This record gives sequence, C-alpha cells and structure tokens, in this order.
Amino acid sequence: ELLSARPIVIPISARDALSAKQLSGDGSTSDKLSSSRIWTRSNFASLESFLKDTLTTETKIKSKLANPVGVVQGIITKSLDVLSSQRKELETDVATLNLLQGQLESWKKDMNQDMNTFRSDMKDVAQK
Repeated sequence: ELLSARPIVIPISARDALSAKQLSGDGSTSDKLSSSRIWTRSNFASLESFLKDTLTTETKIKSKLANPVGVVQGIITKSLDVLSSQRKELETDVATLNLLQGQLESWKKDMNQDMNTFRSDMKDVAQK
C-alpha cells in the first residue's frame, strides 16, 4: 500500500530447497538438483530464475533509489490525510469556542445589567 506497487508472490519451500541442496551434495551439478523431486516441490528454481532475470545491476540500483522515495511519498500522503482531518476537527473546535465566547460575553452583559439594577434598587432602599 505504501509503495503503490503490486508485489510478485512466488510460493516456495525453503526447507525443501535446503534439503534438496544438501542431499545433492556440495559438488553436484545443477542437472542432478533440477531432477530432484524435493527440489521441484520447493519451487525454489522459480525464485532463483526470477531474481536472475529481474535483478540486473541497473534494476538493483534503481530499486534502491526508488524505494525510499516511494515509501516517503506514501508517508506524506497519509500524513496529509491525517493533517486534513485534524484541521477539520480544529475548525469545528474554533467554531465551538467562538460560540461559547459569544455566550460568555452575553452572560457577562446580562450579569452587569442585573448588578446595576440590583445596585440601583439597593440605593433606593438605603435612601428611604
């Protein structure tokens, strides 16, 4: 997902491949190995062939240079999505704070009016 590339999956059995290589002996030819039932079952030859065909020196260098760039692009995309989501939440929070601040100012105004009325009433009572 981060690399924006579909991986190639080659099912192998490393255990069978190792067994076949150990059974064929150190100095054996590849013909003896390729005719082994265990080697065929391991499907390891397909992996070796794929790696030999696709991983040229140029491809290796290109892959090493492109891979970090692809990973970084994926991380940046995800980060931008998260930041956008957080920005929307913050905008909502700011709107809520502005509403509360308006209500607080209105409450202060009402309280001041009530206090002024109360003071005026108390002044009138004290003068009587």
